[in-house]
Amino acid sequence: MQLPNSVKHIIREHLQSLKTNLCEYFPVPDTKFNWIRNPFASLDDDIIASLTSAEQDSLVELSCDSALKQDFSRQYLTDFWLKVASEYPALYNNTVPFLMPFPTAYLCETGFSALLSAIGYVKNV
Repeated sequence: MQLPNSVKHIIREHLQSLKTNLCEYFPVPDTKFNWIRNPFASLDDDIIASLTSAEQDSLVELSCDSALKQDFSRQYLTDFWLKVASEYPALYNNTVPFLMPFPTAYLCETGFSALLSAIGYVKNV
């Protein structure tokens, strides 16, 4: 089946637009946060260099704890970091902005919906 060039052009533009939008919504993960995703994996020197010396010491101590490593493999990432928050506060404080964007966006959306409901601006679909 042959498509006219005008249709091919429209399809090509649409696919390019999809690619751009997908790259905006799902960017390539920044490797400097790999230590948050898995504090027990080996890390590049540049990742370690981005941490303060106290954070580096805490990360080494945490990564050598075999009991925590077992816990890490059995828990969700957020649950693991909540568990170690009091023992490794310097590391935990760095994880919060990384782990919290989706729940906070959800809460914002939910709050806005509740506000619209409260003022009677909800449309019946």
